[in-house]
Amino acid sequence: KGIGLPAPSGQHRVGCVDVMPLCPGEESGLLFRLYYPTEATLGSEYQYPPWIPNRLYAKGYLLFKSYSSLVAAAMGSLISTFCGQNIPALYGAPVKTSSPLPVVLFSHGVAGMRTTYSATCCDLASHGYLVAAVEHRDHASCYCYTKRKKQTSSQDSVEFVDEWIPYEKPPASFAEAHALRAQQLVLRQKEIKLGTDFIHCLGETGEFQNLLQSDFDFKQFKGKLDLEHTVMMGHSFGAAATVTGLADDKRFKVGVALDAYLLPVEEGIETKVEQPLLFINMWTFQWPDNVARIKSLVNTDNVQADKYPQRQIITLRYVAICVSNVVSKIPAECSVPSSCTGNPWGRGYTEPSVVLVLYLHMIKQDHMNIYQVSALYTAPAGCNDNCGVTQSSNIMTLP
Repeated sequence: KGIGLPAPSGQHRVGCVDVMPLCPGEESGLLFRLYYPTEATLGSEYQYPPWIPNRLYAKGYLLFKSYSSLVAAAMGSLISTFCGQNIPALYGAPVKTSSPLPVVLFSHGVAGMRTTYSATCCDLASHGYLVAAVEHRDHASCYCYTKRKKQTSSQDSVEFVDEWIPYEKPPASFAEAHALRAQQLVLRQKEIKLGTDFIHCLGETGEFQNLLQSDFDFKQFKGKLDLEHTVMMGHSFGAAATVTGLADDKRFKVGVALDAYLLPVEEGIETKVEQPLLFINMWTFQWPDNVARIKSLVNTDNVQADKYPQRQIITLRYVAICVSNVVSKIPAECSVPSSCTGNPWGRGYTEPSVVLVLYLHMIKQDHMNIYQVSALYTAPAGCNDNCGVTQSSNIMTLP
């Protein structure tokens, strides 16, 4: 029970597949996990893939928590072998496309990768969305898998070789660390744009160069994507990419920022983001300087009210890492870093599986219109005292 992902709440079963398009002008592929609705059933043909696709990802999670390479490698193998449960999405299953699928592009946080937020992605797909979760090549992933172009002895021949991009630990200095994140955000912004181009290619022609061997027919998506209702979503550092993505690319119609970490974002971004934007923040993660940046994006008093839509901030009372699946997938007895996977919710915090349901409820209600609810911010069944939720307009609630 402690290491399983919650079942998707929507009416559709969920399929998933990996894809690595070689985008124009790039020397290496950009890896995505696509989540989408399907009518297939679990069986010998379609099965649930592992949450940890390769032991290097488990090693990367532990290296992020400052364990030695030797210890991280050993524990990573153990975790991926004995604690690596499966994602409730049928790998390679055909797409159910009775109506065009609205699209979500998802950007992971620091030390994440394409499957870290599988519960969120599966749940959205079960309500009829295509979710494209990118694995960033910016050295802020726990590990990133790509294939890089290599010139062969023949001038006319090109081959692609496997490359694993490790996590780069930031400098100890606060200023230097944020400078590194700002540099990485530039690459993320580029990858978000490339990802949006790929999604449009997927929906318009279904034809592209996939560097992964796959029998999956990607032309199933041709003409079946609602490209007029594309959502940009991300967590933490991925929420920073969400804000810059909205500013840079007006093909995104709405943004959802989960526990936004905005200090690396350029000054003046406030006047460049015109789309609706929802912030869902985690109580214990935020600090005054970061909150000030969030407020600057919500407080639009100094710009044209009709141009910049009303924005919302919601505060949840739980630790930031609960947004990802690390808590629910790696139980305390299998994980050393107690600050990540201990039991803080026993001291007045919300249990992680309830949090997943709660913030998905808010995302759908405020920006995706998947289903109607009877009351604003009514907590789902199982939550006591609204699970520590506070709702506010143009104001951030701090402890």
